[in-house]
Amino acid sequence: MVMYLNALTEDLIGSFWTYAGVLDRLFDGLEPARTIASLMDERSSLLSNPDLAQVPLPEHVGIELDDVYFAYSRGDAVLDGLSMTIEPASVVGIVGKSGIGKTTLQQLLSRAYDVESGHIRIAGRDLRDWPLNQLRSLFATVSQNGGVFFSNTSIVDAIRFAHPEARFEEVVEAATCAAIHSEITAMRDGYRTVLGLDGVILSKGQQQRLALAQALIALRGDRKILILDEFTSALDAYTENQILSNLRVRLRGKTVIIIAHRLSTLSKLAEKLVVLDRGRVVEEGTHHELAASNRRYAELLRLQSTAT
Repeated sequence: MVMYLNALTEDLIGSFWTYAGVLDRLFDGLEPARTIASLMDERSSLLSNPDLAQVPLPEHVGIELDDVYFAYSRGDAVLDGLSMTIEPASVVGIVGKSGIGKTTLQQLLSRAYDVESGHIRIAGRDLRDWPLNQLRSLFATVSQNGGVFFSNTSIVDAIRFAHPEARFEEVVEAATCAAIHSEITAMRDGYRTVLGLDGVILSKGQQQRLALAQALIALRGDRKILILDEFTSALDAYTENQILSNLRVRLRGKTVIIIAHRLSTLSKLAEKLVVLDRGRVVEEGTHHELAASNRRYAELLRLQSTAT
């Protein structure tokens, strides 16, 4: 852990503009960007009650959203009466056009924000009744922006960022599942290759796959929920299919939420799809059920088929 702290300190003091770029990347997924300042102003409402006891964890955890309403400061409602259930150890895909609250949902689950009304429950307990650190330790997340990459850090240490004690064999297994192992071993220094700040030596697709390997290592222990947010957006169809095939086995027992614009990504991995529009659920079911419904999902499917 000292290694990671030293690397982080070096990166932060190296250049003000580099640090500004890190912040820009960190908040890139928040919608909309103008709410960053208001989020910081509201930090006191998100503080965990120090008297809250640790929650006993079941083997598998589910998620319930009950009539959830949320709007950013001075904005229209992003989620407006959203209700849905994600069963324990299930894989659910979230579908919808840009700006309908998919990423906001992710932020609410980790309590980057609090709902304005309604309830979100994990394992039957309202998020506000969880110690904040324990709540956030339930999640592993992969976004289209890639993973956590510090300068002067090797690939092997980057992959085991969340669990520095992970064995090398576990790192290789995670990289293989993420379809990046062969490309790593082809590099001159293999897993000892130094990444550079923000993984500068890697392509966008390699960054996404390395981020997935990081998340798979993080899923050890009490991390019960994996959020995949546009995690294959920079990959070709062949590599995506390879990863999805690997994940079907690897993610058994975990609760998985997939956010993606590519319906092919969702249909091949998700057991259930939930279609959002104007901040609420308008359809849910399997890919085949929704494709035959001739409603919103079928419309999106036709549009993507036409585009390709």
